[in-house]
Amino acid sequence: MQDNKQKRSVAQWAELMDAYEASGQTQLEFTKENNVSVATFGYWRHKLRRQKPSATTKGPAVTFLELRATQAAGPAALTLCIGATSVTFSNLPEPQYLAAVLAGLAR
Repeated sequence: MQDNKQKRSVAQWAELMDAYEASGQTQLEFTKENNVSVATFGYWRHKLRRQKPSATTKGPAVTFLELRATQAAGPAALTLCIGATSVTFSNLPEPQYLAAVLAGLAR
């Protein structure tokens, strides 16, 4: 019996995930067409998302810009808008908390 399984590198799996995202197909359609088991595909999709979410998920890239206030104008408020979702903070949060919120919104 001939073994049709193909060994892929991490980079090849990342390329395959990009191709899947661009294909518009369901996972089942894509895996059948590319001769990949659904379980293996799911494993790699999950693994790559955990390593580098922006490589396999749709959505805006998150970047930070340092802002410096020239003059205090009273209590500061912050509204983040990503797509149709917005979050407003009446007081400025800690940077680590803000980074976690942005990462959650980008998913």
